[in-house]
Amino acid sequence: VDLLSCTPNTSLQIHMTNIHPRFPPRTVSKTNPPIDASNPLWCNYFLAGYKGIMNVIEKEPRGLHVLIDGTVPPGSGLSSSSAFVCAAGLATVHAHAFPISQRDLAELVTVSE
Repeated sequence: VDLLSCTPNTSLQIHMTNIHPRFPPRTVSKTNPPIDASNPLWCNYFLAGYKGIMNVIEKEPRGLHVLIDGTVPPGSGLSSSSAFVCAAGLATVHAHAFPISQRDLAELVTVSE
């Protein structure tokens, strides 16, 4: 992940857009968004980080606008999925103004992936 921009919104949804047209935009509910492990969509990595953080935040989930860009080819074995989940977790923490240590964040996103 080279860029992950995340802005809270007042909707009930998470709107995820990837810069690359190969990866279509996706919109899901902010409350318990589905992750279908049998269908490995690019947005599942964001949702994994999001859900991992939201499982410990005792706040109402916020709607989000998310923009993602990256140059690591999918399936290249360079831990791009781990980087994506970490970036998603960090973005979720900031969007919800949730104080967390770097260590706790690292442990949560490791479990999330």
